[in-house]
Amino acid sequence: MKFRTVHSFPVSQFQLDHKKSCLMMGSCFTENIGDKLRKYLYPCSINPFGVSYNPMSIHTNIAALLDKESYEENDLGL
Repeated sequence: MKFRTVHSFPVSQFQLDHKKSCLMMGSCFTENIGDKLRKYLYPCSINPFGVSYNPMSIHTNIAALLDKESYEENDLGL
């Protein structure tokens, strides 16, 4: 009798390596993981719009990147 759950996970088709750059968006947890990746020289961009805590904010930020939106000084509220 086994006193633990045994499960086999399929190998993911996604493989992270040093030749692929990655984008990490999310909370401070994301920043910590991204810092670890950078420490080991993985090319990654971490929270280009700052820390985001909810899925809708992340969606809005990704949409802005995909639409290649540009920002003017007026947009910054200065």
